[in-house]
Amino acid sequence: MRIMNSGIKKLSLLFFFFLSFSTGLYAVEVQLYQVELSTQNQTEKFDQKKLLKEALKTALVRISGSSQFLNTPEVTNALTNVDGYIKQFSYHQRSALEKTIKVIFNENRVNALLNSVKQSPWNKNRPLTLVWLSGADRDPLIASNMEKILNQRGIPAVFALMDLTDTALVSEQDLVGEGTAALEEAAKRYNPDVILSGRLAETNGIWQTHWRFINKGEKADWDNSGAKLNVVLDQVADTLALKLKGDKVLVSADQIERPVINHLILTVSGNLDVQQYSKILKYLRELPGVSEAEVAQIMPDKTLFELVTTQSKAMLINAIADGQILTKTPAAAESTTEEDSMVYEVAGVL
Repeated sequence: MRIMNSGIKKLSLLFFFFLSFSTGLYAVEVQLYQVELSTQNQTEKFDQKKLLKEALKTALVRISGSSQFLNTPEVTNALTNVDGYIKQFSYHQRSALEKTIKVIFNENRVNALLNSVKQSPWNKNRPLTLVWLSGADRDPLIASNMEKILNQRGIPAVFALMDLTDTALVSEQDLVGEGTAALEEAAKRYNPDVILSGRLAETNGIWQTHWRFINKGEKADWDNSGAKLNVVLDQVADTLALKLKGDKVLVSADQIERPVINHLILTVSGNLDVQQYSKILKYLRELPGVSEAEVAQIMPDKTLFELVTTQSKAMLINAIADGQILTKTPAAAESTTEEDSMVYEVAGVL
């Protein structure tokens, strides 16, 4: 998408993100597993399936901070079975002209999906980014597009006012020079947390950009270029998120070592009623690393549950031991055989 005004042949812009890492947790808490999207681009007959897929993609990018894994086979497969990742969703009329869909995702299942493509969840407490954008008055769409992209990554951001106070503190030389004192002094007005400076220039339809990330004396530089500014800004946001998370290397999809997926059978002794089935399934599905839990077989004296998990049997047994829903049967507690190691009974009154 070309967002340049037709009369402009060349446009140079300076983006400056001021953040100052503080010790401890950051003040901005991001909603990771709850996504609300506008349905205003949908017809009166909402394409619910499309909206839910878009919500899952938004959540995955927000939780991980990266968009580069969305086309992997694992995510593509998940998007065809998006219902398996949803706890609940609802529609809301925010105004006469705006209707939204709010989707709450299953945290354990989403994390298991991220783990399958070697993406780690990013802490919900995140630094505030001050975006210092020189030249935004020439094309306001650039600022709004950047703000949207940062929001998709779950990177809290506020844009500098660029009023007389800001321009008096920071000159163009301060923006492109080696020193950072003037930038850090100007940033105090907004009480943000780090510094990322970038310079963008468009010539003959190609964007050339250079970025510098500064974090308490640590400095890193990189370049991004491309014909579409939004694609370039996507790449910048991915790199920024990786640095804010503390990751050093982004693993490409074809280099990913696939995790082992285990299919385990768990036995619950006794004759269970419908309510007990429901509570046990809910409990099993929320165990760390469990992506699926279903009833495999019902017998008069016991029920077999099948679990799909990235956890080993030993790790899963330890996780269940921490719960209050199931306890090992006396025979299983004393047994050391593989077959009897996952035989449980209902704990107390369920």
